[in-house]
Amino acid sequence: SINFIPENHKTMGRAEQEGDDGLNLSNGPNKWERKQAAASRGASSEQSTSRSTDQKISQYDSKPSSAVAERARTEEDDASSNSSDSDTSSKYDPIQANDSVQPLSRTDENYPKPEALPWYKKYKVIIIATVFIIVTWIAVLVPVVLTRKNKGNDEAIETVPVAPEELSVPKDPEKEAAFAERLAPITPGGIDTLNDPQTAHHRAWQWLVYEDGMKLGPDKDHLHQRYVLMVIYLSLGGDWNAVQGRLEWGSPAHECEWDGVVCKDEEELVAELGKPITDLEAGERDGVIKQKMDTPFRVVNRLSLRQRLVDGQIPDDISSLYYLQHLNLENNMMMGALPKSVYGLFNLQALSLEQNELTNVDAIGDYKHLEQLALSMNAFDGSLPESFGNLNKLRKLYLHNNAFTGQVFDYLEGFKSLELIDIEFNRFEGTLPASIGNLTKLESLFIGHNEFHGKIPEEISSCEQLKEISIESCSEMDGPIPPSLGQLSQLEFLKLDTCSFGGTLPPTLGNLDKLRFMDVSSNNLQGNVPLELGNAKSLTTLALGFNDFDGNIPSELGSLTKLEELNLKNTEMSGAMPEEICELREQGILTDLCAPDGVECDCCTYC
Repeated sequence: SINFIPENHKTMGRAEQEGDDGLNLSNGPNKWERKQAAASRGASSEQSTSRSTDQKISQYDSKPSSAVAERARTEEDDASSNSSDSDTSSKYDPIQANDSVQPLSRTDENYPKPEALPWYKKYKVIIIATVFIIVTWIAVLVPVVLTRKNKGNDEAIETVPVAPEELSVPKDPEKEAAFAERLAPITPGGIDTLNDPQTAHHRAWQWLVYEDGMKLGPDKDHLHQRYVLMVIYLSLGGDWNAVQGRLEWGSPAHECEWDGVVCKDEEELVAELGKPITDLEAGERDGVIKQKMDTPFRVVNRLSLRQRLVDGQIPDDISSLYYLQHLNLENNMMMGALPKSVYGLFNLQALSLEQNELTNVDAIGDYKHLEQLALSMNAFDGSLPESFGNLNKLRKLYLHNNAFTGQVFDYLEGFKSLELIDIEFNRFEGTLPASIGNLTKLESLFIGHNEFHGKIPEEISSCEQLKEISIESCSEMDGPIPPSLGQLSQLEFLKLDTCSFGGTLPPTLGNLDKLRFMDVSSNNLQGNVPLELGNAKSLTTLALGFNDFDGNIPSELGSLTKLEELNLKNTEMSGAMPEEICELREQGILTDLCAPDGVECDCCTYC
């Protein structure tokens, strides 16, 4: 209940007993009639019967007049003559008026009216009720708002394992012992580590025994796998927010459903490997081969810990997942050398270490099965480690945005399985060798923003699967653009800008009917723009500016019905813009048309 006592409660109490003018109003209108009659009978001639109640009271309280004295005497006489009405005699006086004096009616205009109560007294009950409702709503809504504010963290908080002592869960020594017997062999330090409350291993063990909503038995096939993942989770601080549609770590579901965890059926993995999982190589701990975990029916083969590491340190226990094939450690503030625990995952096929501060991966060649390596956006400098040459199973290589130097193709020319090379924004040196043609599976080649020199070899045409070529901002790359590029029937993206390529633009580029983007701007190209480019029907962007092209703009370019951007700025071309090209502008297809100063153009856009 709410006790609301306004500051003027004493005044309000007095007003209820006496009324606003200090007179008692609780005994009905007869009191006022008697007061009025007594006042009329004894009043002096200068006093008017129309005077207000306040005026009469003021007169009564001021220096006594004859009328007031007469009214006082009348009240005393009335009090003595009505002693039988002892309960009310102290509150009002009987009327001793002459027969000629009649009491005022309530309808009479001179009938005195009591002053209105102040609003806060008049609406006292309403005010108290309103305040009560407001306080009640505050008491109800504040906890709800606070609950919703923390809603995003509720699930994570619920799934962070807490020691049974903190939860006051009854201990079950027999159950603990059964789990400890299974977990100790794969735990560094064994039973001593499990019994140490300060370790993530102890907390993971207790979580499995008392808190895991899946309620595994000690003989369950994936107990080891679930335990190791929880050790990793707890070692990294826990309390992660899951990606939408994925379950948080520590939830009652199978660990293969947790965010960042992807599994394969054991039979599927065995068929892929061509041998039992237990035949896979396991890492070492302190020079001793570790005991392998039990193989579950659903095996974790992909693990993403992107942006999960608190201080750039990864738990050694990750190497217990010896059958892991894909590991993502992007954007984790890892510095210096790659942790040894990661090197223990000998069966990795894909390793992503992008957006860290790593400087040393000297033992990278230990990953004999590696097919995809991403080291982009780190702090590497100098030459590639010597062991890099062992990665001859690589299919995709990302090294961009580092400071690597030296000869990179001395390694890459022997990697016959390469499908993608992205080594842009480094300081690699040397030439693009003719042996590049041996990479017959190559689909994407990004080598710009390096210190390469020399020509593009004709042998590149042997890379028949090439879809993307980017050789930009290599000022020492020169020579003609090889006509053999026209043989790359799968080519969709060709970027050769800001180099020193010379000669004429090969007409064979018109054969590339899948080519969507071509940028050869900012070179030393000369001669006429080949009419054959009008056959590259898929082109959406054609950038030829900042070269020495001359002659007229070929009207055949007007047949490029998908062309959205045509840049011919800063060339030596002349004449008028062909009507066929202007029609593309009128049709709303060509949105950017930039012509050189020597060309008359009424349909060009601002360059």
